[in-house]
Amino acid sequence: MKKIILFLLPLWALCANSYAQKNIDEKKIATQLCECVEKTFKQYPKVLREMIIDSAEMGDEKAQEKMEKKVKKMSTTEQENLTKAMERPIEVELEKNCGNVSKFIKKQEQGESLDMKKVLKLMKANKNCKVAYALMQKVK
Repeated sequence: MKKIILFLLPLWALCANSYAQKNIDEKKIATQLCECVEKTFKQYPKVLREMIIDSAEMGDEKAQEKMEKKVKKMSTTEQENLTKAMERPIEVELEKNCGNVSKFIKKQEQGESLDMKKVLKLMKANKNCKVAYALMQKVK
């Protein structure tokens, strides 16, 4: 989880100023962040995605406990697949899927400030953006 947050931190830093400017398309940035992060995490087991969302909603400790209960109910094969998935370098996949978003944000920003509160609000409202929103909550 720390590696994921460390990867997303520069994206957040690009967006971090909370003063809105008219020339920046927050909706497009929110959409692109959602799409690239969700695309990346679709490759990972559902239980891992759920843990990320739970972590943002109920805290790391409770989310970990909830995940451990789910893992105990899994078959040996499912547990092995989860372990393999968690060992994969997710930051490489995020860079592959989200690298263009970073470039887009820089291009949009050019002397302007992005209203990250608005971006987060748009992400929260998007039902297909749960993992991305949860991760961005952890980064801020």
